[in-house]
Amino acid sequence: MNPAAAPILSAVLPTDSVQTIGEVLDCLRRQPGADRIEVILVAGSGNTLPEAWDFSATRVVVVDSLSPIGAARAAGVRAATAPFVFLGETHSYPQEGWLDAALDSATAEGWDVMACGMENANATTLLSWAGFLLDYSRWSSCQPGGSIPEAPLYNAVFRRDLLLELGVQLEGALSAGNLLPLFLANQKSRIFHEPKARLTHRNVDRPLSVIRERYLLGVLIGKGRAAYWPLWRCWLYAGASPLIPFVLMKRLLSGYLSARQAWKFPRATLLVMVALQMIRAWGEMAGYLGFGTNLHEAEMTNMEIRKRDYCRKNSG
Repeated sequence: MNPAAAPILSAVLPTDSVQTIGEVLDCLRRQPGADRIEVILVAGSGNTLPEAWDFSATRVVVVDSLSPIGAARAAGVRAATAPFVFLGETHSYPQEGWLDAALDSATAEGWDVMACGMENANATTLLSWAGFLLDYSRWSSCQPGGSIPEAPLYNAVFRRDLLLELGVQLEGALSAGNLLPLFLANQKSRIFHEPKARLTHRNVDRPLSVIRERYLLGVLIGKGRAAYWPLWRCWLYAGASPLIPFVLMKRLLSGYLSARQAWKFPRATLLVMVALQMIRAWGEMAGYLGFGTNLHEAEMTNMEIRKRDYCRKNSG
């Protein structure tokens, strides 16, 4: 650790233990210039995390609970001191050259938000590919770099001062829903995709867990929107929920076709993706109708923090 090095980037990482986040920390340590990274580990009360080493600074932020995870991430953002904040995950791994590519594009492009170049970390199973392409095909490393209309909520780098402008809405913006995209659009934020800033992402690939994950995702999206939508709009979206899979697949089509040309994955992947979107739509309908609870939030948070537990042991 070099206390004299001022951090240029803060990595905000909610976790329940050093073991859970250990592989991510190792990836960050291997980055040239790792002494410019400030690591912010966010942990629930009762979890004791020793400080990491070889970084500009390390801070452990204790919250009452990691659920909702948006509130945990917001606490990490507020504790960060670097001008750029990376909202990372326990199962998303920075690859060689990630830090330099991110910082170089920040200097050259002057962006507010940078989407990384996503790749599949456990690319041996059909379900892993389906989940990966549903979540990240629009920001994969085979997509061209440049200005884009929207970035993912996680696995992206943000200007910290931009996030702090959200004030008390920061927790909700970093949770499921569309508060953050709306805020970025209203601010006319510059959003950039840098495919050279490569991250590999581990995806749930146990069949029952995949189904449950997609349902919970839908519930939390519906629940998050229902928190600030008028009742009539919630009922409208609930009634239109059978159309959700078609709308979502249309958005993903370009990214899917690019991935199809760049990588080899099972041909049945597209059909599985459509089926999983139907399950998500079912969950969204439940969320819009007010059936989302804190228990759903806690279950999804556990799946996010301990994703390896929901993956096949031989899938990477």
